[in-house]
Amino acid sequence: MSLKVKSFIAKNGERFTQIYDTDFPGFPLFHPTLYCALELRNGIKHKTQKTRMYVIKKIIEWSRGMQIVIDTRFERLHFLTKAECRSLVNYLALKKNSKNGDTICNSKINEAILVAAKYLHWLAYVICGVYLSDSTKDLISLMETEILRQKRKKGSSAAASRKIVAKKLVERIETELKLIFTNSLFSIKKNAVSEIHFRNIICLQILYETGMRLGELLSLQLSSFDNGTGGNEPSLSVIRSHDSPNDDRVDQPTPKTLERTLAISEDLSNKITYYLDSVRQHIPNVGFASEDFIFVNHIRGRRQGKAVQYSAFENSIARLKVKNKNLRGMHPHLLRHHWNYLFSLEAEKLGYAEEKERATREYCMGWADNSAQSARYNLRKIQEDAMVIGRKIANDTKRSGLQKIATT
Repeated sequence: MSLKVKSFIAKNGERFTQIYDTDFPGFPLFHPTLYCALELRNGIKHKTQKTRMYVIKKIIEWSRGMQIVIDTRFERLHFLTKAECRSLVNYLALKKNSKNGDTICNSKINEAILVAAKYLHWLAYVICGVYLSDSTKDLISLMETEILRQKRKKGSSAAASRKIVAKKLVERIETELKLIFTNSLFSIKKNAVSEIHFRNIICLQILYETGMRLGELLSLQLSSFDNGTGGNEPSLSVIRSHDSPNDDRVDQPTPKTLERTLAISEDLSNKITYYLDSVRQHIPNVGFASEDFIFVNHIRGRRQGKAVQYSAFENSIARLKVKNKNLRGMHPHLLRHHWNYLFSLEAEKLGYAEEKERATREYCMGWADNSAQSARYNLRKIQEDAMVIGRKIANDTKRSGLQKIATT
């Protein structure tokens, strides 16, 4: 007996998730489905909804392992004890398929704890129904409080911020990427493998030049691309398309950030134009409407001509890194961090005031005004200046000490 999380697309494009018992595959579990319908569908993105349903799945797995029938216990007004709450949280902390007791990071543990506390509180109220007296409400609150008490310490937020802003490409990876970007258009041949490689290189160059997220990249539509022939500069526009009925991907890549238009190089614009005119249009089943996606599957099969999925792109990048050792250590989001590093350097060259640097960065990244993330990246230059000044003071101190020794 095992549980499985499945996601579906409704006719209107809405994505939703359900939990199934593999012994009864035709029907989803009742209470998790009800919870999703009542509590998770409105105002919560599908990716977040799915993450929470995986936590609920782990709650049910834990209860079965402990031989606890939660519904029956709650009907009898017998809620989880302190020891059971601790046991549940310890189970939630385990990594998937962990055999050595490895745990997920503290921030993810805390997220799972919040989901578990909220779900079990909701479940208790639903099951108890008309039997809810003040004393019963107190017992439910005690259970919820005990679960929340198991939250882990997050660690230093300042240290976490420093770690984030310090991320960038090492010289080896950046040099190799620039070499690939330079040669990619000349090396393309008329075969599927070469054309897929060319598509992936264009995707990497977009991430490098714009700093957009992977979900935003895979959501780019034909209408998103302006090649600059109308007098405008070449650009790509990030467009929000959550729960689009035109997207057949159950795990739909979606922008987490605000809509915006980003400048791209003429070189990248030429590559995208070549891909659209000489590669993409010859792929069977491909669409040409403005809302169709730029990057599509090339290989024969049910999804040929359809938008590239997360897993397909990540597998392609993994294969590229196996073939090219100089790219090992690279991942899509690291290119976003590196873009912010390059932006800081350019803003300094242009003499941007701190407020202008912050506002420009926020627009390019799609962040809201006065974003905490923007403030973290603006801190990078202050840290680097502090290191230069500190090193100068240290060196002056050393020279002063040597001079004193020499004169004695």
